[in-house]
Amino acid sequence: MVSTPKTPGGLMQQIELEPDSLYHKLFFDYTYGLQGPYPIYSQEQIEKAKSSPSFEREYNLKYQGLIGNVFYTKDIDAAIEKGKLYDPETSNTYAQKCMV
Repeated sequence: MVSTPKTPGGLMQQIELEPDSLYHKLFFDYTYGLQGPYPIYSQEQIEKAKSSPSFEREYNLKYQGLIGNVFYTKDIDAAIEKGKLYDPETSNTYAQKCMV
């Protein structure tokens, strides 16, 4: 099975922590892709990838279930900033609503 970690306690971590496994498990982070005569990554590619919020999960074997792929983290941060100005007593009567 080949995969990247996702949420803590998920399938990959259960397999990783299985005490009496029949299988030998190998864990390769991105540094293995920088080695040898034909590396699969350049240092420039890794530096660019580090700007991604999912770098630690996708390249560095870290379980990070707090960031998903539905909303961009920049959009979440913007919503949090706008939320500081939010007043639940005020409603926008021109906005479309799904619940009242």
